[in-house]
Amino acid sequence: MSLKSILTGSSEGDKAIQDVIRRNLPQKEDFSTAYGQAPFSKYEVLAPYELSNPADAGIVGTAFDYLARVMIAQPLEKNKEDSLLGLKALIGIERIAKKINEKELKVLRNKYIDVLVDFIDYVYSNYALLPDNIIEKCRQEEFQAWSKYVHKASFSSYEPNTDINKLISGAYYFAKLEQVYRTGGMLPENGISSLIIEPSKELILDLSNLSRVFKERFIEGGLVHPDSVVIFNPSFGIASYACGGADADVYVDGVLYDFKTSKKNGYSWQETAQLVMYYYLNEIASAMEEPDMPDAPAQLAEYKIFKLAFYKARFGEIEYFDTEYFNSKDAEENFDEISDLLLNRLKKIE
Repeated sequence: MSLKSILTGSSEGDKAIQDVIRRNLPQKEDFSTAYGQAPFSKYEVLAPYELSNPADAGIVGTAFDYLARVMIAQPLEKNKEDSLLGLKALIGIERIAKKINEKELKVLRNKYIDVLVDFIDYVYSNYALLPDNIIEKCRQEEFQAWSKYVHKASFSSYEPNTDINKLISGAYYFAKLEQVYRTGGMLPENGISSLIIEPSKELILDLSNLSRVFKERFIEGGLVHPDSVVIFNPSFGIASYACGGADADVYVDGVLYDFKTSKKNGYSWQETAQLVMYYYLNEIASAMEEPDMPDAPAQLAEYKIFKLAFYKARFGEIEYFDTEYFNSKDAEENFDEISDLLLNRLKKIE
């Protein structure tokens, strides 16, 4: 079960949530855009979709998320390390550790460490100081990566990497591992060889174009500042657990973003409903006395979400609406109904 499956499912419980959320769902005319275009209109394509295999679209979306998170982290003055720790890719390795032999496991771990070193190099390329408590936050593979980075940076000939394109292959590897995580630890048909394979030139070009547009529109567009409050992949504690572990893409200075790499740019009620559900889940978690789960803390419980937004990666456009939209009696009643429905799901899970 996942939040997406709830919003597309046909069970009685799924239908109940869908019916409630659609009663007060923002429509396309309720959105605004960052660059003044009509929301969900025919935007200029800045990063063309040229994938010959439609099955690659999902892996591109996940790989782009990894590239976007380090581009956001690079200019930050604090909490930069949060973009590099506890990645779903590492959990993917952990979930198949008992299904492969020691030699294969070592290959995956060593590659993970090397890729993470490159990611650290990029995030700290502005010579920011490493956090004092980094060792306390690290898992074994993460600690080894940080140690290798410190050693690498200690040489007088060291030059930091500022080229996001050098991280594309690593982001692709992380995305493949995250697929394993998302499937509950399912090993690919071709074993680890399909996990460590290098991306094709087609995929590299696509991710390069998406990264270029993101840098121009999101980073250089001034949406991230050195003192920005950023939460990467925020989850919503026990409220997320009720939806099968829901988490969003990123929270930046009061705006909760959902990144989309699809070539489609029209309005979708399910996509809008998923964005709205993140807001509801955070409100539910914030209202609970014990909103945290051991492996899924309610990371935004102390923060306000002022806007909900889609970043359309192929068009460099942002579609957003203010959460003041929910300050109505109807919206409050919907929120109460959804809260009750999710609490009933929790009781069944327990």
